[in-house]
Amino acid sequence: MRTLKEKSLSKPKIAFRSWQLVASIVLLSSVAMPVHAGAQVWSCLLFASNAGKSFELPPRLNGYDARLRHGLGYSSYRVIAQRETPVEDQRDNLLVAAGDIQVVLTNLSRATDGKYLVRLLFLQGTQQVMETQARVGQGSPLFIRGPDWRDGQIIIVVMVAS
Repeated sequence: MRTLKEKSLSKPKIAFRSWQLVASIVLLSSVAMPVHAGAQVWSCLLFASNAGKSFELPPRLNGYDARLRHGLGYSSYRVIAQRETPVEDQRDNLLVAAGDIQVVLTNLSRATDGKYLVRLLFLQGTQQVMETQARVGQGSPLFIRGPDWRDGQIIIVVMVAS
């Protein structure tokens, strides 16, 4: 049987652990909060290759041509599909599709630092090819290397517009 002194020492430990749990939950919930209706996400599928055609990017990506050439190593980019999607709720939102290729936004939340946490799912037909999560600033495009395709590669571009 425990003495009164042992019982009194264990209560603060339990209270402290409970406080830690509550503090952790509050902290984690404040780090990334779901985005409410009204957010717009622009997305694009690019086909990157070293074909002789000229470098072609959508107007939203003006100024990124040199970074793409050096960062990804391709000299030619062709837009396969692009779309702006209003994100109304936390359900899966189809961002962009071309043929049997689909990019789905599975989560969009805003962190306390103003950046966005995006979770994306890349499907080819009914097969999940890739799932990723990243933090991005508003108006700053996220470039993701997709699968190899023909003589190049698919590049997924996602940007939180508002």
